[in-house]
Amino acid sequence: MMRAKRVGKEAVDEYLSSRGWQQDTWGHWHRPVPPGGSDYRIKQQKNTIRYEVSSTSGWVRLDAQLYSTISFSSKGMKIGRYYV
Repeated sequence: MMRAKRVGKEAVDEYLSSRGWQQDTWGHWHRPVPPGGSDYRIKQQKNTIRYEVSSTSGWVRLDAQLYSTISFSSKGMKIGRYYV
């Protein structure tokens, strides 16, 4: 079993870019949306990162976490209870 590795903002950017996520004008990362799928985004702030999904009423936060506590493992990057 692979041990989790803690990282910072730059590693998050590199990870998302390598997984095909794309940055918008405001610097938020969006996952390419499959037909009939939901739009997910990673919103980066000074000290935290938020994982959000688009809904009919706007963006809904699924989870948020400090950069210092984000970890990577063999399952991927973990933000709160979600693996991205």
